[in-house]
Amino acid sequence: MRTSTCRSDLRHRWHYAAAMNRRLLGVFAHPDDESFGPAGTLAVHSAAGVDVHIATMTDGAAGAPATGFPGGDDLAAVRREELQRAAKQLGATLHHFGYRDSGFTGDPRNDDARAFINVDPAGPTAELVALIREVRPDVVITHDENGGYHHPDHIRCHRLVRAAFDVAADPGRFADRGVAFQPARLYSETMSNRWIKLATRLMRLVGRDPTRVGVNNDVDLTRVGMDPARITTRIDVRRGWHVKQAAAACHESQRGDVAPINRVPAWLLARIAPWEVFIREVPAPWPGLRERSLFD
Repeated sequence: MRTSTCRSDLRHRWHYAAAMNRRLLGVFAHPDDESFGPAGTLAVHSAAGVDVHIATMTDGAAGAPATGFPGGDDLAAVRREELQRAAKQLGATLHHFGYRDSGFTGDPRNDDARAFINVDPAGPTAELVALIREVRPDVVITHDENGGYHHPDHIRCHRLVRAAFDVAADPGRFADRGVAFQPARLYSETMSNRWIKLATRLMRLVGRDPTRVGVNNDVDLTRVGMDPARITTRIDVRRGWHVKQAAAACHESQRGDVAPINRVPAWLLARIAPWEVFIREVPAPWPGLRERSLFD
């Protein structure tokens, strides 16, 4: 028994030492996407000694602010400060690019030439390549191809990260943006549509329209989530739930302090939602792949 315990302790120390040499980069469209998205994954890896970095592409100024908060450029400043506090909760290093928030599909701000969805992709791609070459992450995570709920900034972010992930390894591209580097893995954070389909049926039964939900009625639940068969990776985030709640609460201007995840005790959330799920993009997964780690 004593020998077994010693071996277990040695394995634990080895894995912790290995984690200390690993880096994880999450690239997201808006301030709060890190906290309302895969914050549990970021938190448990940070706690294990992984060097966690968060990159945020836009200023988040198009989000509908909670009562008492300003709009426009003043809101952007508020959201950046909230993001800094959330990153600190998650134990992550923050990189903020500050492109203009495009708003959801149909928002008049979609037409602003400065909006993230309209800028020449060469600019943010070069910046992402430089960041990847500077941070040299083993693993990169970002939004899925549908942007979670079809937000145009999320979709643009996914496409740019995919491009930068490949280009960063090519010494002939963006040669002035650092030494070429190829991360080992790329993941898209996502959600299963299994329970969402059930929720949409129940909403229709009680006379609610599932195609118009959210603060601005601009989210179509029937288009949210991925086929569970596409999910390749499940990360146990039970020990990260309290940190995820704390990070979400930092985003007061987005109602993060009263978000549903902060109305449920962390111990209960750990029981009913113990996983955050991902699609492995690179290396390409084989059929039926089921992982429990982003690294191993």
